[in-house]
Amino acid sequence: MSKKRLKNGQGQDLRPGMSVTLTIFSVEKDLLIMTSNDEKLAAYNFEMHLDHYGDKTVKDFHDVYQSGDEITVTVEQVNAVVVYTSREKQKSEDSFLYLASLVGTTTLVSAKIVDQISTHGLNLDYNGISIFLPATHLEGFYKKDFPKYKGQNIEINIIKAEKKESNFRSDLAYDVVGSRKAIIEQKRIDYEKNKEQREVKLKEERKVLKKEEFASLKVGDIVSARVYKVEKGFALLYLKYGMAFLGGANYSHSKVEDLTEVLKPKDEVKAMVIEKDEDRDRVVLSVRALTKTPYQLFKEEHPIGSVIKGKITAVNEFGIVVDLGNDLTGFLHKYQVSYDPKKANLENYQKNQEVSPAIIAYEDDKNRISLSLKALESNAWDGVKVEVGSVIDAEVVDTSKRDVTVKVQGLDILIPNKEVYFDEDEPRVKTGDILKVKVLDFNKNNWVLRLSARILKAQKEFEAVREMEKQSPKVEITIGDIIDQHLLDELEASSAPKKKGKK
Repeated sequence: MSKKRLKNGQGQDLRPGMSVTLTIFSVEKDLLIMTSNDEKLAAYNFEMHLDHYGDKTVKDFHDVYQSGDEITVTVEQVNAVVVYTSREKQKSEDSFLYLASLVGTTTLVSAKIVDQISTHGLNLDYNGISIFLPATHLEGFYKKDFPKYKGQNIEINIIKAEKKESNFRSDLAYDVVGSRKAIIEQKRIDYEKNKEQREVKLKEERKVLKKEEFASLKVGDIVSARVYKVEKGFALLYLKYGMAFLGGANYSHSKVEDLTEVLKPKDEVKAMVIEKDEDRDRVVLSVRALTKTPYQLFKEEHPIGSVIKGKITAVNEFGIVVDLGNDLTGFLHKYQVSYDPKKANLENYQKNQEVSPAIIAYEDDKNRISLSLKALESNAWDGVKVEVGSVIDAEVVDTSKRDVTVKVQGLDILIPNKEVYFDEDEPRVKTGDILKVKVLDFNKNNWVLRLSARILKAQKEFEAVREMEKQSPKVEITIGDIIDQHLLDELEASSAPKKKGKK
């Protein structure tokens, strides 16, 4: 049926889009039959079907109307007998009129977020009425996280509601603008009003949480903290609720002269709890405790046997101190300098002299590094085989006023003259002579081989005297015999290796 415009005999003009107020004559599940109390319209029967009611939630007209109720509807189609009506446009009109009534009031209305209009604001829906909410009239998070809020309802005030002329789209026939400025301002006022009370409450809550945090912490725990204040020799840090102290000496294994050069406020720090001060409710932290010491790093990088370069910092009676860098030193004991006694003389080494020894031992409990130059040498005495107390032949290769040099298994050994002769008148040995000597001491690692020919001569004379006594038992021992025995004892004692002991 086409839309048309009619005028009855009384001259009343009915046209589509016209609003009329009617009285319900009959109610059916999906149909309302209505009449007009206006005599000019009394000749018409008005009908409205459920699908034109405009509210999809209503499934049965009996649930909302009964005979005699008044209802305002919009004319859709007109013929000579029946006028078809609708509430769809009327409901929008009712919604608009309601919104218009809120302009200038503090009444809030809830509208659905439909879309974002670029950066200008949001498009809302209220019962089919579009409402524009400017970006300057709402909180920033709605724009920033729009997808999160799309489809949700938002409360607003209505600050503008006007009709616009439109012959095509009824949803553009209204110009409605909303605002959250008053809501935001009220929130600010409420916040300021309760600020002091909240701060007191927060302070009390923080006290409780601080105590609980302090009680839960144990020495050895690893925590994250944020730098609050930094001085030259210490820093104060925020834990989750309480404060912690970090001394300059506990920041690094290397010496830090000024903490302000390595830490700044708001820096995040991971550290270990090394102390809890119960009296002051203070936690002491250490960053250094979570890092390996220079000694540990050095040991990982330089296994035993490694050859390293260093500079001598001191020479004492026990050996040589060598600087290895990173505040580390190694010790080169005097017995680890060289096999060669001449090279092993500590007087050959001075402060600041560079050396390249080998690492022979680590002592973790003392962070001590033992070094050796000797370990890098081959021992010329490794092939020498003699036994202490044995008698061997030695070829004389040189003589002097002080000693005799003999050759033993390829080595030149010095024998002091007092271990060769009894007195100045005794005939001197010559180069090429073969000398019988007794081994008094031998240590191939320290290149020690002490020999004596004199003790063999003393033993020979003493044995001759004893043999005479056996052959002539009646001969009494003379004072000369006693002197001979005493001399032999003295020779044995003076020629034997000296043993260390208490004086």
